[in-house]
Amino acid sequence: MDAPAACEIERLPEDLLVHVISLTSPAGAIHATAVSRAFHAAADSDTVWSRLLARDLPQFAKRELPRKPPSTKKGMFRRLSDEPALLPGKYVRMQLDKATGAKCYTFSASALQITRLMMHTRP
Repeated sequence: MDAPAACEIERLPEDLLVHVISLTSPAGAIHATAVSRAFHAAADSDTVWSRLLARDLPQFAKRELPRKPPSTKKGMFRRLSDEPALLPGKYVRMQLDKATGAKCYTFSASALQITRLMMHTRP
């Protein structure tokens, strides 16, 4: 009996897989790693994660992350989605949403200023 033919997906060029995976979401890219070895390699590439992450995140990571920033874009995503980063002033945290990669901010109550508005009524 002949050996099974190689999976057709394994024969697709990596740059095509990178392009397709980069059109998904961060969650989609993480799930793509389970499809095959070729998908795993493509989904882990910095090219994919450069397209999935906000453009300002690499600069943000250099300035704001207390520990050494991760060496890969996927590592940066995982770091910022698992642990919020405390922004300057210590009153605001930023974390990435695991499914979409959106930035989520949490403000400390002491960082907020609430002013009282006076409503005037006409006689």
